[in-house]
Amino acid sequence: MIGEDGVEDLTVDIKTTTTHKVPLFKLKAWLESSGRYRREAALKSKLR
Repeated sequence: MIGEDGVEDLTVDIKTTTTHKVPLFKLKAWLESSGRYRREAALKSKLR
C-alpha cells in the first residue's frame, strides 16, 4: 500500500522448491522399515 509519505506496508511471499534424488532401493528400504516416530509411521502406512 502506498500512502502520502510513501510505502506503508510491504508484503513479500517467498516460494522455494527443493528436489532430492533418491535411489529406488533406498526408498523401498525406508518404506519397509518401521518408523522412528509416530508421524513417520503414519506417513509410511499411507504410502504403502
